[in-house]
Amino acid sequence: MRRFLLIVLSSSIMLSATVVPAAAQGRSDFKFTATAVTFPVDKKVELRLRGTTRYRQTEGKAIIEYKDGNARLTLNVREVDPPSERQYTTYVFWAVTPEGFVDNIGELRPRKRGIIRKTWGGTVETSTRHRTFCIVMTAEPHFLVESPSREVVLASLPPDEREGYETEPVEVHFRGDIGLESVPWQEDRVSTQRDRETPVELFEARRAIDIARYFQVDVYASKEFKQAESWLADAEMAFDRGADERAAIWARRAVVMAEVARRLARERREAEDQRRKEALIADLEDRANQAEKELGRARTDIVQLNRALDQKDLELREANQQIARLATELRQAHVAIEQRDEQIRQLTETEQALREQLNTSAEQARIQALETEIYRLRQTSIPLTEHRGKLALARLGEIREDGDQFIVVLPNDQLFVSSPRSTAGVPRLKPEAAAKLDRIAGILTTYPMGTYSVEGHLAGPGAPERLQALSQANAAAVVAHLLARGVPSEALRAVGRGAEAPLLPGQSAQAQRRNQRVEIVIRRA
Repeated sequence: MRRFLLIVLSSSIMLSATVVPAAAQGRSDFKFTATAVTFPVDKKVELRLRGTTRYRQTEGKAIIEYKDGNARLTLNVREVDPPSERQYTTYVFWAVTPEGFVDNIGELRPRKRGIIRKTWGGTVETSTRHRTFCIVMTAEPHFLVESPSREVVLASLPPDEREGYETEPVEVHFRGDIGLESVPWQEDRVSTQRDRETPVELFEARRAIDIARYFQVDVYASKEFKQAESWLADAEMAFDRGADERAAIWARRAVVMAEVARRLARERREAEDQRRKEALIADLEDRANQAEKELGRARTDIVQLNRALDQKDLELREANQQIARLATELRQAHVAIEQRDEQIRQLTETEQALREQLNTSAEQARIQALETEIYRLRQTSIPLTEHRGKLALARLGEIREDGDQFIVVLPNDQLFVSSPRSTAGVPRLKPEAAAKLDRIAGILTTYPMGTYSVEGHLAGPGAPERLQALSQANAAAVVAHLLARGVPSEALRAVGRGAEAPLLPGQSAQAQRRNQRVEIVIRRA
């Protein structure tokens, strides 16, 4: 059994297990502190087990070996008293981690009920997947519980500090048996056929059935609960007939099925509650939406009624005034109509005169000359931003002008590292080249100057197709860096020209160094 349990890390290392009195915790919670150990790999570690206040004489030891992802435990306990409460029939070991996980790792109980009348002990061999944990033993109603009860019997002590093991304090809030004091436990049966000891499994099955019935398992998981009751009846019958081992087997199956029924009932009850809540929320939301709509319509009606009342009041106030002004307004209307007619006539004559003036050949020639001059000025003038951009680029290295093109020349030996390219065939930029390209990108985004063509050039032996492809890759690497620094993609393109446009003729080392370059060609938009 693995279930999350609330755990608060203690602020100081606890050198021994301590129990907070139940009266201080009330019936809602129980706090227990112990020390978790991180066990080394392939090494056996021995820990002492010591009883709590109510079980002072109980003691034992645990041998733990963490290997292959699992911790194997051999637990030996002695001087264990009978459980102190009626609802408890057995003892369960737990592995408790500092993160709040508890792992039911095994059961320690006498084979017969009668053995519980005196102290007893035993050995349990078990395992857990955790590596950092402490060991706790609690009294439980049956072996298949999901979380520890408040009846803590013993816990592991921290190892000797000289051993050097990593430890971690844990503070555990046990909540496993909250509400069990309200369960109406059935009286323990006594065999009427013969005087002998009752198997503990039979008591565990009775407790599991009582718990399941208390939590209304018969309502939400009736099939599974009936099966558990049937197996308990088989166990009781086998016990009455003297078949103790058979009774123990049927009883354990009854415990398992009762727990299955209880968990199914809990899930189904929670699902039903959730569906009921969702339906209630949906109904409330529908009602709220309907009320909101009705409120909106009422507010709209009120606004419209207020406007209608205001309009009626205004109409009543103005009615008498309109009667008195009617004659005067009629006379003024006639005068206004005559004035507008005169204005329209004058405007028509003025418009006609302007059209005749604009249609003259001299005026048209003057306008055409002005348009030509404006176009020429636009073509020959350089914007201030473009001028500043070119000056900034000139400070970064070699530039040249070719007609209406402004070109920034970047030698390959200054741009790319000389080692082989990446596995994808992409050339790698030198750190100083990347910094220079960052400044160029800042200039191009700050002073837009048109469109930019990044051209790669190579020289030397090789097929023209190969040189063109390599120069295209060089240009694409520069374009990718400029795009990453914010240069608009619609104003930028990469071109591989191979060896078709050398700056110096010939195949000398100087000519090859000069011709192997990347050029940023700027054309005015």
